Amino acid sequence: MVVFDREETGPGGQVGEDEAEDSGAEEETGRGAFGSEEAHGVQSRVEKESVDQTSRLTENDPIVRGVTADDGSPVPETEQDQALRDLVSTVDALLDPPGCEWNRAQTHRSLVTYLIEETYELVEAIEDGDVTDLREELGDVLYQVVLHAGIASRSGEGFDLGDVVAEVDEKIRRRHPHVFGADSANGVDDIVRLWSAAKAREKTSRESAYDGVPLGLPALARAQKIGSRAEATGAVSEPAGSCAPVTAPEPDSEEAWGRWLLERVDEASSRGWDAERALRGALRERESALREAERRRRGTPQPE
Repeated sequence: MVVFDREETGPGGQVGEDEAEDSGAEEETGRGAFGSEEAHGVQSRVEKESVDQTSRLTENDPIVRGVTADDGSPVPETEQDQALRDLVSTVDALLDPPGCEWNRAQTHRSLVTYLIEETYELVEAIEDGDVTDLREELGDVLYQVVLHAGIASRSGEGFDLGDVVAEVDEKIRRRHPHVFGADSANGVDDIVRLWSAAKAREKTSRESAYDGVPLGLPALARAQKIGSRAEATGAVSEPAGSCAPVTAPEPDSEEAWGRWLLERVDEASSRGWDAERALRGALRERESALREAERRRRGTPQPE
């Protein structure tokens, strides 16, 4: 696995040479993770001790697929399984001594920027790239997942990649009871209803329909998510004061509406306003009004 495969790429994603030097990364950022003789020695050690390096991947681990078929026979490991084993071994080599100084210094928080960048690069590949771009960016996001899991397993957080895979597998099965359970679904609407019901059972600690919408979402995306939650609960949007709509454009397509929205962004810029911050503020007002209406319907007092 080549860590620095582009001019400005670092182990966690896009990073300039100055950042790589400041972070204690390899001196020659154009070289791969195994570009020096010393690193080649690490690779050889990993290959010779692959059983030790992948000791976390037991026969019962979903990564290795150490499961049996209906007739009780073992399911053979596939090339896909081996490829994931190899990636886990590579990350192990980066995180275990002597490993890579840059990787070993990282935390979940320090890697957030890279995760966001890689995710947006994947979105770009989906929307504007080709199959090669898509495959590469999916790999970069997967590397982030494996890296975070590796950090967690070494930081005493109580889980590793096997736990991550097992948990998401169980969750997806729970949320598809028409496939893995006794329920039946007559069309997409039924499937969405079953998914939503299963998710609601999992999230019993949430006190509001608007809980769980990430604050870190871009304002436009969060506005739509809050709106969809309001619609799903049957709530009527109750804009108050400055939340009331100012104008109602009538574009005839999504593309035309996008152009109209871009014009509004240009207008904000010409007035010296931050468009994203303005939308966040308006969205906070709307969400506050929706939450207050929700409390009134439930008869619960407003929190101090």
